[in-house]
Amino acid sequence: MSILVWYIVLFAPQLAIGAGIGWWFAHSRAGAATPEAQPSETQASETQPSDEQPDGDSTATADELRLALNQLKSLTDAVQEDVREHAEIVDSSNKELAAMDSGDASEVMNAIGPIVKANEELQQRLQETEDKLAEQAELLDQQTTEARTDPLTGLLNRRGMEGEISKLLDEYEQSEMSFCYTILDIDHFKKFNDDHGHDVGDVVLSDVARVVSGAVSRQDIVARYGGEEFVILSPDTELHEAGQLLERVRAAVEANAVRSDAGDLKVTISLGVAQVGAEDSAALAKRADTALYAAKEAGRNRAFFHDGLHNHPISLGASAGNDSRSDKLTELPSRAVAYPRSLYHPQ
Repeated sequence: MSILVWYIVLFAPQLAIGAGIGWWFAHSRAGAATPEAQPSETQASETQPSDEQPDGDSTATADELRLALNQLKSLTDAVQEDVREHAEIVDSSNKELAAMDSGDASEVMNAIGPIVKANEELQQRLQETEDKLAEQAELLDQQTTEARTDPLTGLLNRRGMEGEISKLLDEYEQSEMSFCYTILDIDHFKKFNDDHGHDVGDVVLSDVARVVSGAVSRQDIVARYGGEEFVILSPDTELHEAGQLLERVRAAVEANAVRSDAGDLKVTISLGVAQVGAEDSAALAKRADTALYAAKEAGRNRAFFHDGLHNHPISLGASAGNDSRSDKLTELPSRAVAYPRSLYHPQ
């Protein structure tokens, strides 16, 4: 039976690899992220209340994601069936070999032949499946990116931004690595739409997104929050550093001329910032939002910060040069949590 031993040694690694891959596919199906078993991030968000209605692009992305997941499920089903058939052939050949009384080479070859053929066919199908899985993985990655991206500006959308702030809050809880949350709003944006149409309004949004992205630091995360509002997340940043960033962003937008069919347009923004404290994302966003409205009430085209208790101006900006008040940068505290943390959660 030496030739039988030789064949087993020769083909055992290939059989083990084939069976192992088949086992992985069969067991991973139970945890596959199918629409029925485990809702995708897009589907989960659709069940949550939101002040934004999903647009056609969001719906199309969700449908494409479901299709890709279903195709993956079909691939795993096909491989599972291939492995099952392969196992049946191997089992049948093993029984035939076990029933042999002699070591006749021709009998061994006849018994081992189906295994060799089945092994070659399985390897070919596994390679084809691997290629298809690579294509599907690329498609899923693309769909996931699109689900987190605002199609007009190319920035993260609100869903993507919320994922990033969750990561920053986790880091803050674990290591107290500070970060700042900024909301900025295009001043009098409705007037651009009313006077020049929504196409020009879209040009304004896209251009502001471009200028803001170019003015922030590499580590900063810019997202379109909704409508004419944007968010800047600044990791590992203290409030006084964020103040300098906001003034740089504000000045860059003011200096930029938005070129459109309606001519060159002057655009300004108002900004509000808060440094993370002992609070959740909603409370942090609310503080930044109150600072934003303080900036608007103070005349727009400027930035305010919220220190945990009150709003304060960061800069009056270059546009206030004729104002009788000083336009010097307001001195910011080196830490946002300048007050007892309990003040972030008033009873």
